[in-house]
Amino acid sequence: MTNARFLCQPRRLPVALFSVLSLLSSFSIAPIRSFNPPEDTVGPLTVRVADPGVITSLAAPLEVPVTLHNGGEATVSGALRIGVTEDWSVQGPALQPFSLAPRETKTLRVALVPGQHIYEALYPVHAYVDFQAGGKTQSAHAILIASVAGSALTSAAPKPRGVLNVMPRSATRLDDARAYQVQWLVAPSGAQSTLSEGQTLFDRGAAQAVTRPIGWGGTDTESGTVVQINDIDRGEGRRAIAIHPPWRLGWGEVALNYRVKLPTLKPVALEFATAIRDHNAQSEAGSDGVDFRVYVVDGTARKLVWQRLSAAKTWQPSRVDLSAYAGRTITLQLFTGPGPAHNTSSDQAYWAEPAIVSGLAPKSEAATLRARRQTLALQKARAALNGKGTGA
Repeated sequence: MTNARFLCQPRRLPVALFSVLSLLSSFSIAPIRSFNPPEDTVGPLTVRVADPGVITSLAAPLEVPVTLHNGGEATVSGALRIGVTEDWSVQGPALQPFSLAPRETKTLRVALVPGQHIYEALYPVHAYVDFQAGGKTQSAHAILIASVAGSALTSAAPKPRGVLNVMPRSATRLDDARAYQVQWLVAPSGAQSTLSEGQTLFDRGAAQAVTRPIGWGGTDTESGTVVQINDIDRGEGRRAIAIHPPWRLGWGEVALNYRVKLPTLKPVALEFATAIRDHNAQSEAGSDGVDFRVYVVDGTARKLVWQRLSAAKTWQPSRVDLSAYAGRTITLQLFTGPGPAHNTSSDQAYWAEPAIVSGLAPKSEAATLRARRQTLALQKARAALNGKGTGA
């Protein structure tokens, strides 16, 4: 991992915006205006994203129009897709098709919603456009750097959800920062040689763990620990909790703790998928695998109910049966640690769309949703081939 300086108030934000790190790394706080305009021209097409100015309120739609101009002599047709990070969302359709006559300009309506769990910081908004011109497919990518004011946070502090009450015949999503408490442990010197096979630092007790308040997310600059929620593409796009174990002070482990009241209706199960990030073989070591685990704490008893050591870079689905705890209030713990050598290189890990389901048999993903995911994956692949990848 590399260090980066953030265009923000350091005391307010320990957040790593991975999709924009390379863009920010060469700037300091003063020259905020030195960002390139949110515009990109590829072939005959120019894509321009309107700058809404400093954002002073959260959880409300924000108009960010995208203007498209065809400077060529032939018709250009394609589709616009908006990509956001952290707790942002996009209102409206995932794709906006368009067609531009020669020399024509159109403005497409885009509405973004900055969520209540973000920080006083800069956030990237990506405008991806795949289009046909001159008989070939091309891609443009304009990036708006949106600035959130500190005043926007005064009434938007995350409110903990408390105990999650899982209703019968339902699916309760866990990718919500209000639902979990983050803890991490950094190994003391020599700890690796004293751990038995398969034993973790948390197995020895969490009394020395660093504990963050419910709602925390981002990067701890001291240890390098990362916990944040992003849209991640590992073969298809999914909402995921991105976690990197501690590495700056030594190797370590991360745990997300959920207090959950399970219904009596069975079966009860935890469903999710896991993967890790790509790495650049020319500049960094690859991962030796990430240790994904699920624990249940019932009273004073802590039990390992699922484990996977994986370096897979495509989604690996899992289903963990929790029926033995039906009707009980438990602590569900998602654990992320390095591989058996305790090497944290390239160990950025993802837990995709974790959810507790009750009374629902496992079923295949809806065809329409899968088709949408495949379309998004195809667009990103095309963008990558044209050197316009997101860097996620």
